[in-house]
Amino acid sequence: YARFAIKHNDPDKAVQLLEDGHQVSPKHAMINQLRQQIQSVSISPEDKLKAQLQLVASDPTADNYINLSLIQYRQEDYEGCIASCLKALELNPKSAIAYNNICSAYNAMQRWNEAIQACEKAVAIDPGFERAKNNLTWAKRESVGK
Repeated sequence: YARFAIKHNDPDKAVQLLEDGHQVSPKHAMINQLRQQIQSVSISPEDKLKAQLQLVASDPTADNYINLSLIQYRQEDYEGCIASCLKALELNPKSAIAYNNICSAYNAMQRWNEAIQACEKAVAIDPGFERAKNNLTWAKRESVGK
């Protein structure tokens, strides 16, 4: 499916599919190869954001908001990332990915207590979500030092 998305000029969908696949099977050679391939595709960050905003406007799904949040996070628009995740949660209140992305944004802003709350929700929804557990550990470690 990721190859199909790449072929049909939908790199954000391909990235999401590959990230999901990588989470399930981090050592899968084809997934890792395609992840590297798509990272080398040169689409400007502004164009990615514009395309995703258009997609969200025409098809406001939880997944589309989560993909928007990832673009915003990469552009260091952490407040925008959180806002997009909150929209995703309105559509899918059990999205561990949305809660994890909120946690990541709060971690980036060093707002540790808010990060902890978000990641605890992600882990409660999906106890096997390693990325959320790692983000939670980071937030807890940093909050103790503050």
